[in-house]
Amino acid sequence: MVAYLSSTLPETHDPHKLVPSLDTEVSSLFTIPFEQFLHSKSTEGGVHDWRHESREINWLGAKWIFHDFFATVTALVKQEGAEGDPLPTRILARIWGLTARILVDACIVGYGQMPDFPHTMDLWDEAKIDAMIKYDPSMAAIVGSRKEEGYQRQHKL
Repeated sequence: MVAYLSSTLPETHDPHKLVPSLDTEVSSLFTIPFEQFLHSKSTEGGVHDWRHESREINWLGAKWIFHDFFATVTALVKQEGAEGDPLPTRILARIWGLTARILVDACIVGYGQMPDFPHTMDLWDEAKIDAMIKYDPSMAAIVGSRKEEGYQRQHKL
């Protein structure tokens, strides 16, 4: 999402005045309380029909849990084929994939608590990273390889 804040000067700044720039990748703009991404059911005011679903897949011998979140929200929606400003529209929003994963992980760190649903946590041990590099050798340039002289991985992925 790309947004333009009307001003950053304290005397003229109005945090309620966002001018969204919606495109083919981002077609609507809405807000959901951040902490909601730790909950499978609605806990915050203003979140309606909140629903969490998940599915599990195996990739390179590791279990991954993928999350889907749904909520009825009033969003600013770019009208297909229409020029002009986005219009407030009631929609069933879906937050899924990497976006959902990042939001859950950020909430775990930010609030210091686990979600009330299963979530894949410590996935990237050395064996998994080696399997990933074997699957896609170009990844070694990004994460390093134990075959390199003086190898010492500084961080887990």
